[in-house]
Order: sequence, then structure tokens, then C-alpha cells
Amino acid sequence: REAAAAATMAVQTVDGMLDGVIITDLRGRITHTNKALTDYFGWGREVLGELATKLVVDRDAAKLLPALTACLEQGYARDLEGDLLTKDQREVPVLVNASLITDPQGRPLGVIWAIRDITALRRAEMALEAERRRLLSLLEELPAYVNLKAPDYSIKFANRFFRERIGDPSDRSCYQVLHGFDAPCKECQAMQVLSTHQPQEREWVHRGGQAYHSYVYPLADSDGAPLIL
Repeated sequence: REAAAAATMAVQTVDGMLDGVIITDLRGRITHTNKALTDYFGWGREVLGELATKLVVDRDAAKLLPALTACLEQGYARDLEGDLLTKDQREVPVLVNASLITDPQGRPLGVIWAIRDITALRRAEMALEAERRRLLSLLEELPAYVNLKAPDYSIKFANRFFRERIGDPSDRSCYQVLHGFDAPCKECQAMQVLSTHQPQEREWVHRGGQAYHSYVYPLADSDGAPLIL
């Protein structure tokens, strides 16, 4: 009686979740779907008994077997991205988290898959990347030396003016490109903006003897990583 009550409570919990949920057996066949799956993606009882691959686009079907294996080996699979196929054949980007279901003795019974629509997140990422490309396009054409440096002294971007007059940095560090050094400067003034978060102005003399007025700004890449402009 207690086991039946616990099972009923578990089903009610799954059905009340805001993410779409399917439960599969250990072969990957669907044994339960919740209301959110129907509300967001259209699938309901008609997929019971079907393989979970029915719900994903063909190119992502191969991702499910490693996820199922991970659940059996470690009890979970996290942050799987792919595209789910809705009942009306639309492709929707989703994030999937899976957990192994076991009996009281710890024996595996099946897998519960929580499926979240990340369409809005994908759109935001695309918009952010478009803004990044526009910024780099603007910097590319400025008639001044422009470069973006990372905390590890690598040059992530150098504009055309920079490349034509100082050279293409390729995989070289900023201290190699700008000063001809084999190691970072003892006190790199540019790097100080990462700790102060304040822009700075300074005079800079290139190893060729030319003197420049330099403006240094703290910046963040599209993924939030710190950069120096």
C-alpha cells in the first residue's frame, strides 16, 4: 500500500512539473508523459510504447544512447542540447536532463527525462553574437590600432590597421607582438584595468620607436569572459 501511494505521488509530481517530462524503460521506450509535454510539444499518450528517438530530429537521435548509458553508469545525464520534433513536425531547441529511476533496493527501473524549450535562450544568444559581429566589424575599419586582449595575454582580435602596420598576431602573445619580449612585462599597465574596471590613458612606445597615445578599456566577450580593448 505504501509503495502504491509513493508511486501515485511520484506520478502526480511529474505531471505537475513545468518542464515537459517523459519516463522511459531501460530500453528507451516511453512509459509516461506529463501534461507539460503535451502543452508545449503536442505529444501525449499516443507515444507510449514508442522509442524516445521518435521525439527528436534524426540528427540528434544518436545522442540518446550515450545519455541512457550515462544514466545507468552514474545515475544522471546533464545539459543535453538538441532539437525536439513536435507533434506537428516543428523543430524546437531543447535542453534535456535525465535521471535514473531505481527501486528501494537500488535496482534500475527506468529513466526520467526533463525537457525544456530553450527557443528564447537560443534567440538571445544569436542576437548577442550578431552584436559581437557588428562591434568587430566597426573596430576592423577604424583608422587606429585596435586589439582585444585576454587575461592570458593572447590577442583575440586585431583590426586591419593593426595587422597592416604591426603584423598579424596569429598565436603570439601581446608582449611578443608589441614588445618582442619572451615573457610578460613586469608591470603590464593594460592588465590593470581587469582589476580596477576603470579605463585608462597612457603613452605607449612601440619597439620600433613610434610613440602613441593609448586608450585601454575593460570589456566582456559575448560569453562574459573578460577582455581588454
